Amino acid sequence: MNVPRQALLGLLASGSIEQIHGTFNILTHRALYRGDVGLCPDGTEQQSIESLIA
Repeated sequence: MNVPRQALLGLLASGSIEQIHGTFNILTHRALYRGDVGLCPDGTEQQSIESLIA
């Protein structure tokens, strides 16, 4: 999925995604993805308690 560069940099800086082999970006903060609308990088206020447990 294409993610705007500024959003990608913000996700990296916040630790919401993890880079694998410097190429693949894996979303580690699942609360930022909603099945009905897709990726919501600015949706950090909608975190659930379950998403904060590692």
